[in-house]
Amino acid sequence: MSPGRRFDCVIMTGHVFQVFLDDRDVRAALVTLRAHLVPGGRLAFETRNPARRAWETWIPAETRQWLCVPDLGEVEVYYAIQSAGGEHVAFETHFRFATNDTVTTATTLRFMSRERLAAFLVEAGFGEATWYGNWDRAGWTPCSPEIIVVAR
Repeated sequence: MSPGRRFDCVIMTGHVFQVFLDDRDVRAALVTLRAHLVPGGRLAFETRNPARRAWETWIPAETRQWLCVPDLGEVEVYYAIQSAGGEHVAFETHFRFATNDTVTTATTLRFMSRERLAAFLVEAGFGEATWYGNWDRAGWTPCSPEIIVVAR
């Protein structure tokens, strides 16, 4: 974000909030985002609901797919969990190209509870927050697949 620039609304999608792996990074992100909002501005983002344990299906048998990529041909893609403990899940994404070349990337995501997330928002100076269970604006429940917050 440009220094001094302020926005009515900032939206983070793609579960990007889950890459803030420690409390310091969460605090820094939320304070910085709040500083770039006009008074009454809104921050909207999603994170996966840890109670749903979505990562348990991130295994080759459940995630393997073949994609046809222009100029590359068929690419096989699948996920494999490396570890899951506390709020953190580490996994690999495997790519195998038509040439039989392979690429593996490693990712760690943080799965934070709604209660913990609410505490971080208050600490960062956000007041009112609306909670949804999915982008269709369904109300949040403990069984919702997502935790979507619109904070002011």
